[in-house]
Amino acid sequence: MKQERKKNRYRITLFGKVFLFALITFLMILSVTLLLPALPVMSNYKSVTLAEEPFYIFFENESAEIKDSQMFVLDKAVFDTKNNAGKLLYITGNSSLRNKGKYASPEGEHELALLRARKIADYFIENSVPESQIIIMENGSLNFSFSGNKDHVELYIK
Repeated sequence: MKQERKKNRYRITLFGKVFLFALITFLMILSVTLLLPALPVMSNYKSVTLAEEPFYIFFENESAEIKDSQMFVLDKAVFDTKNNAGKLLYITGNSSLRNKGKYASPEGEHELALLRARKIADYFIENSVPESQIIIMENGSLNFSFSGNKDHVELYIK
């Protein structure tokens, strides 16, 4: 009798098995969603090259820090620039009229736009794109051709 009880001591009921399976599945899904960074939507950049149409790098308002979500676009742009070694890379910084702090004035907008363009240019130089191949420009908030988020840098090759 005692041996039979010892054998049954660790038996898990059907409800327990289903509960454990559901718990493990939930924890796996939760860990994947929390551990993976938010991946940017890159459908536009997969088949298009920088020589065919411009790429856009977006920034937070009043910031010149490159977002992690934009690194795929930058890496693709570096690759395309290296494959077009004879052409110039134009980097145009833009800023919006939404700035309220340090960059609230028109001069501040131009300063922020230039700072963003320089950050992107530094990234290209760090990734072995010759400085002589890079032309930096800034529009401040004067770029009306782009109807979306004006806190961006535009990249194109000519």
